[in-house]
Amino acid sequence: MPVKEFLKDSEFKGVPPEAVENVLSRAVTPTDKDFDREAERQRQMTSFKDESGRVIRGKAFDEIFTGNNATEATCRLLRSQNEEGKKLNRIGWSPVTIVNLMPFPLEVNGVIHRRYDLKVPPAPLEPKHKDLPGYSMRTLDRLYWDSKDLGTGMDDVDNFQAVPWTPVELAEDFTREYNDIQRCGGVFFYEGAHVPESTPVLREMLKKAAEARNAWCLAKVQEADLEYTNESTHKNITEIHRGAWRILHQVGMVKEEQKPGWLRAVHKSAGQTPELCPGCDKPKAGVKCVNCGNVFKPLVAYKEGMIEFGHVSFQKMTDEEFKEARKIKAEQDKRFGKKEEK
Repeated sequence: MPVKEFLKDSEFKGVPPEAVENVLSRAVTPTDKDFDREAERQRQMTSFKDESGRVIRGKAFDEIFTGNNATEATCRLLRSQNEEGKKLNRIGWSPVTIVNLMPFPLEVNGVIHRRYDLKVPPAPLEPKHKDLPGYSMRTLDRLYWDSKDLGTGMDDVDNFQAVPWTPVELAEDFTREYNDIQRCGGVFFYEGAHVPESTPVLREMLKKAAEARNAWCLAKVQEADLEYTNESTHKNITEIHRGAWRILHQVGMVKEEQKPGWLRAVHKSAGQTPELCPGCDKPKAGVKCVNCGNVFKPLVAYKEGMIEFGHVSFQKMTDEEFKEARKIKAEQDKRFGKKEEK
């Protein structure tokens, strides 16, 4: 493939073709002797002495990690998973449903949770029924698998032991994270795949979770009120604070006339990428770029005497702005006894 074609879709496309050609011209294809020499070096590096002092000759990478070894290692892992699965099925396990009353999705920073994308969606603001809060749910209805590395055996085959995780073990991670650590309170789980309003016990759990969530929301609103008193901490107010106020409003704990100023206010530096000057790529600020002189607001610059009438930046003006500029010039000419330019 020609160098230019190679560079077109390559991560090195910014590299000059001459530099790539220079490197490729010095590249040498390894010979069989080169591969044999590297394999011998790897054998020497992996050699060791046993307890009797006898030298055990090591092996090269390709001698250990072969296709047959990988296939056998996979078969052993699957056999282990099958055995562990049968054992848990004999003991018994149940599906588990996680209920979320919070205005944000639930995520746990764990290997299994990420591998299987175990997330619980945010709760809707509107209640399910007149006397039930809005909630979302996620049912875990299978065994989730991890593995433990037991090392390589004498036959140079990797041994992995399957490690099962039951739904209840993973559900406990969610309640630990959001109830015990973050103290949100609006998260709980129960055995089964039915909806939480289906039994009196679960309806009571929903009620208690809503009370705990409302207490958390009140604390977040008070936190936002405190942050809003200082301009430098406005950026600390997030959508979580706004969602907390909306929940309190939905349940009647705050009124519309009590809506805080921070509910829709966004700090000027929050989540915004500064607009750059097209002339020098420096952040735009003010009427005129202090770095290259590019005029961003020609009408304002003309009013302030920073540019003359007809400056090249006048091309950026709207029709109304140009009429305003002509009006200003006419007044200036009249004042100083000059005739207006046609």
